[in-house]
Amino acid sequence: MIEVVVALLFMTVIALSFSATTQFSARLLARSQIELGAAQFLEAEAERLRALSFDSLSSGSRSSGMGQASWDVVDSTTFVQIVLSTEYGLASLGTVADSITIYRLR
Repeated sequence: MIEVVVALLFMTVIALSFSATTQFSARLLARSQIELGAAQFLEAEAERLRALSFDSLSSGSRSSGMGQASWDVVDSTTFVQIVLSTEYGLASLGTVADSITIYRLR
């Protein structure tokens, strides 16, 4: 009888450790998906701004899905500087903020 109780206690400890590991892995996976989505969102916004003609570039902002982007355009005679800032994610899962500076030569 004692052997059965010890075996059940041992199995309970193992099950609890697997449960904690599973929860940690789920949180880590969710965070990784947010970070991947943030990187893809930043790249898509940067490519969208790079594709615009010089005449249509102006400061602005936009939202898309879980992401928000804003950009400032500084125009000079030799280049256009675009500072793009993004925030991606949900408050419950976490957010990722990032920025990039793009220079386009005239």
